[in-house]
Amino acid sequence: MTPFYVNKNSEIERGTPRLVINYKQLNTALQWIRHHIPNKKDLLKRLIEAKIYFQSL
Repeated sequence: MTPFYVNKNSEIERGTPRLVINYKQLNTALQWIRHHIPNKKDLLKRLIEAKIYFQSL
């Protein structure tokens, strides 16, 4: 990771630089996650196909 500061026009007006981190090296070192994050459509499909929706306590 290589952090660096960027001076955009809005930051120049406020007087505070913006910290930016380049995650390219970190992304290449990490393993690829092969599980997708379910969206609303997938979750509703699973809910409709489920036999038990919830269990009362």
